[in-house]
Amino acid sequence: MQPLREFVEDNAQLDRAAFEAAHTTPYLIVRFPRPEARSEDSSFLTRALSLEEIKTGSRRFEAWVVPVAKRQDSNAFATMITLGRAGNNDVVLQHASVSKFHAYLRHMGSNWTVSDAGSRNGTLLDDRKLPPERSFPLHSGAKIVLSEAVNLEFLLPEQLYDVVQAGGVAG
Repeated sequence: MQPLREFVEDNAQLDRAAFEAAHTTPYLIVRFPRPEARSEDSSFLTRALSLEEIKTGSRRFEAWVVPVAKRQDSNAFATMITLGRAGNNDVVLQHASVSKFHAYLRHMGSNWTVSDAGSRNGTLLDDRKLPPERSFPLHSGAKIVLSEAVNLEFLLPEQLYDVVQAGGVAG
C-alpha cells in the first residue's frame, strides 16, 4: 500500500500512455473511517495498516492505493485476490470489523468480479449488500464497503490516471 498523495506525486509527470504501461493491473483506493487495530508489515505489495498508524507523524493520509495482484508468497486461493484482516490475504486491512478472510476479487477474461467470502459483517457493492459466495461484476469506479467500515474504490489504470491528474481526488 502507498499513500494516495505519494502515489500521485510519483506518477503526476507521466502521460497517459506511460502511466498505463507502468500500471497494468487494477487498483483499490482504500479509506479507513476511524482508528482501529495495530499495523503489521507484510511482504509483497501491500502492508497492513490502520488509521492509527496513518495519524502518527506530521502528515495525515486518509487514502491509500494498492494494486489488485497476488502476493509473491501466495496463499491457498490461487485464482482470487483475497481481502481481509489476516496477514495471509493479498490485501490486508487491519480493522476490527473486517473478517480474517472477508471478500475476494477474481479476474475472468477481461472482467473482474467481487464476492463476499461469508464475512461476519458483510460486503456492499455500490450500496447493495452482497450475498455470500456469489460473484458480482465490477466496473471501474465501483464502490466496495467491507463491514460498513472500510471503503474501497476499484479503478482500472485508465481511470486511476484521471485520479492522478486530478491531484488524488477520487469518487
